[in-house]
Order: sequence, then structure tokens, then C-alpha cells
Amino acid sequence: PKAKVYLLKNGSADKTVDADDSGNFSVDVTLEQGENHFSAYAKSGELESAVSQQFITIFDNQKPDIEITEPTDNQT
Repeated sequence: PKAKVYLLKNGSADKTVDADDSGNFSVDVTLEQGENHFSAYAKSGELESAVSQQFITIFDNQKPDIEITEPTDNQT
């Protein structure tokens, strides 16, 4: 049977997907503002992998504040 991949987001179960015959998988996730910590593990029958190394994705959709200091008004 194909392995099931369990995606953890910020330490909690988020999604479960089936891996293909080569062990590849893809999943759509919703990012929260700021840091999103992801890891995964797989199960196939009675076998279960270790949890993967955690990776971090940072989501920032806030506009930056920009201050122009030069040139000043009417300066060329």
C-alpha cells in the first residue's frame, strides 16, 4: 500500500495525503502571519517513519513603511 504522509504545522496535525509510488507528495497549506513551522512523517501499514526535520516558512503580507529622507522638498 502507498504511504500516508502526515503534515504537522506549528506542532499540530494539519493535513494527511497519500504519497505516490516513488514516495513523492504535495499538499496545499494555508499560511498564518509570521512563522509557520512544518514537519512530516509517513505511515505505511505498521511501519512509521521518524518525524522529519522542521522547516520554517515566514509569511508577511504587511506593506513596509518607507520614509524618503533625500532629496528633501524642492531639492534636486
